[in-house]
Amino acid sequence: MRIRQYARLVLIVVAMPVFFASAQKAVPTAAPGTRNANLEDVVAALFEHARSESGLPPLSRVHKSDVEKLVCTATIVGTPGDRPTGLHLNALYRTAEPDKIGDDLRKFAGRRDRVGFRRFAVAVWTAQPPTDPVQYWVGFRLYISPGAEFVENHFTDQVFYKDNWKEVVAPQCKSASAKP
Repeated sequence: MRIRQYARLVLIVVAMPVFFASAQKAVPTAAPGTRNANLEDVVAALFEHARSESGLPPLSRVHKSDVEKLVCTATIVGTPGDRPTGLHLNALYRTAEPDKIGDDLRKFAGRRDRVGFRRFAVAVWTAQPPTDPVQYWVGFRLYISPGAEFVENHFTDQVFYKDNWKEVVAPQCKSASAKP
């Protein structure tokens, strides 16, 4: 009898956090100008799903600080009706529903490349100034394989240009990190 009571207790203790976590809203309210790592995971999964729907090969997800810093910069210099230019991102868009596949995400995910990208990084930051509903900047950057990236960055003329993206990063975003 005691074993059954303990089993029920363990089941309740394990099941309750899972139930409450799944019952929570996917898009939490957030302070303006902050990174949302949970939404990054959601957007990455949606991106992978949209690519598979388009019949494109899957890409591996990586966490890169350059994407974090560039999307952070977009939150500072971007305006609601205008997308910032000059940022070294493959895709950047503003949305109130990052947890849904929108036109921007579908268009980007369905794009065929000729370069041979193998990896992608995504960053999601809340937009500034605060709006209702909350707006988010979503940015993507595509990468070639690690070996090809090493060769390109060390043995081609890219060695002189690989860090140009750092010139456009806002001072407030220089400490943004890719740590989830």
